[in-house]
Amino acid sequence: PTSPTLLLMKMGPKWLPAETGKVAASFLNHIFTFGPIYSFGVFLPPMKADFAVDITTASAINSTMNAAQFLGSLIAGLMIPGRAGHMTVAMQASVAVLAGLLVLSFADQVFLAYPSVIVAGIGLGASNLAGLTALNASVARSQR
Repeated sequence: PTSPTLLLMKMGPKWLPAETGKVAASFLNHIFTFGPIYSFGVFLPPMKADFAVDITTASAINSTMNAAQFLGSLIAGLMIPGRAGHMTVAMQASVAVLAGLLVLSFADQVFLAYPSVIVAGIGLGASNLAGLTALNASVARSQR
């Protein structure tokens, strides 16, 4: 049994290099991780209004997610080399991102926002690192 992601990575015309699927998957991974990582600040005014808090508290939510991204990268860095591969970490991290942002979208009080952005941030950091290192890992050391 082959996973849908493996099939996606193997698809493509025969004239394309074999790594084209990996490059495409890594590119999509970066779109979906860099988007929320670098544009989360645009949600500060709506969060400020929805949670009825000041801008400092809304910014603390964003800062918490940024700190959690570093933790997610650390976790992925420990998992990828020996225990799980890049694809496994990226898929598990995407579930964490989805769960965290889904809970955040339904949060009606500010204290529910913090755990949800921690889960989403850990997932974003782990998925980002998996995408960053996947292509490098597929190239022989002598060719890097």
